[in-house]
Amino acid sequence: MSEARQAAGVWTPDGVARIIAEAERAGVTHFRLDVASAGLTLDFTRGGSGAAGGAPPAALSATAPAESDTLTITAPVLGTFYRRRSPEEPPLVQEGQAVQAGELIGLIEVMKTYHEITAPSDGIIASILAEDGHYVEYGQGLATMRPHQ
Repeated sequence: MSEARQAAGVWTPDGVARIIAEAERAGVTHFRLDVASAGLTLDFTRGGSGAAGGAPPAALSATAPAESDTLTITAPVLGTFYRRRSPEEPPLVQEGQAVQAGELIGLIEVMKTYHEITAPSDGIIASILAEDGHYVEYGQGLATMRPHQ
């Protein structure tokens, strides 16, 4: 395939391989590439097993911090974090509020597409770490929660 066609936005296996090689060379430990036009989703994790088996996004976005009795809910993508569905509505959750697994706790907007951030398990929101309307990075903590045992 010609360089001109690749420059026009057509993805090839060689192009994807180059992206992976550049990510490894740059020391990137995790990234996700979605090419809707090609039906391609690539979730790359270096030095780990990754998220095999189609785990739900909420499970992918929750990681255990140093404290064994809390979870940190992290951003699965980079973008603008919102605590509310619209500016006129109250925040979806507050510190100290009980939540159920799968309950919406926030949204991240990326190029006019909204990604739902949900509670990974039943529990109590311990703290909100990200400010409403602020930019967040992939993996950044959004909230902590104490799951019900």
